[in-house]
Amino acid sequence: MAPAPKIMTNSRLNTDSAEPHMTPVIGIALDSFKPSDATRVQSMIDLSKRWLRYKWIICAASASDMLIKKTKTPQGEDDIVLQFQGRLQDFRYREKLEHPLRMQVLLDLFQLIEDFLVIEETAEVAPTPSKTRLFGQRGAKKNNLFSALETYFQKRGDPKESWVVYRNGEPWFGIDPKNERAYIKTMPSSQSLEFDNDDKYEVQVESNVQKVVKSEHVMPMTEWWWHLGIFLSRFGIVPSISGEKHLYYMTLWPDFGRLAHHANHVRIAANIALTPCNSETLAELTGAKPGHISSLINALWLMESLDTSIATEATASVSAKKASVPSIFNKIRAKFKL
Repeated sequence: MAPAPKIMTNSRLNTDSAEPHMTPVIGIALDSFKPSDATRVQSMIDLSKRWLRYKWIICAASASDMLIKKTKTPQGEDDIVLQFQGRLQDFRYREKLEHPLRMQVLLDLFQLIEDFLVIEETAEVAPTPSKTRLFGQRGAKKNNLFSALETYFQKRGDPKESWVVYRNGEPWFGIDPKNERAYIKTMPSSQSLEFDNDDKYEVQVESNVQKVVKSEHVMPMTEWWWHLGIFLSRFGIVPSISGEKHLYYMTLWPDFGRLAHHANHVRIAANIALTPCNSETLAELTGAKPGHISSLINALWLMESLDTSIATEATASVSAKKASVPSIFNKIRAKFKL
């Protein structure tokens, strides 16, 4: 049996290695592909490395974090099935991909996984002198993108207007609410890991965002908000709604069948779909790490599927009790007609 790929990183993801500044290694296995198809997929993996932070390698199935398998549908058509294991066993993604596998789909998946692993890393190594700092903004890294987005949403007059976010004077992504599409110049994972504190962000209303952004990278608007919410988790929860006094209530159930997510995202959503909860209560009820909580809250805020309120001692106590009642998923199914 081949040994599992050793994860070398300066975070506590690798508890066996004390070597700093080493690149994490993620193992991929291919199953049931023809030699020509396998060569093509391996070539796409090699080509994608220039846009990735971690090292992605082909290895044996028993040693892999992700298995990519080619299968046949009952109609005789080819499908791609993904199986996550090892360190990615709690990662959730759509079960099947279209055949032939496209490089952009594979690259998007790799970048999402890297962002989820960053969530795990920041959650483990973030200094937590007190509960307030754990979930508040005082221990979080500053990011001016939050400020630009908050300012725009606060003053926006027409929720259907199209707009573009500029980063350091260059168009980064554009939003077309009427067609529910997002046009993205580059994915967050392709850019600076930390995003400099000096970066300047500006939101401008544009009638044709596709011409301004000039990108063929298009996705449904909700999926883009999900991508961005996951990425922004490293900076904590949106400043205007962060802190232990803020209660979160979800008004629209995310399409977890299409959105890549961690198992903890479903647990968190299940609680705030029924009753408002603050970050500390969610952590106690679900066992989720701060990065999982902030990523879901940020994504829901961007999707405008989140209501917030300020808690009193009485409401916080009631929230904790109500959120822990049995049959929570049956109640959610009834509420959202799932």
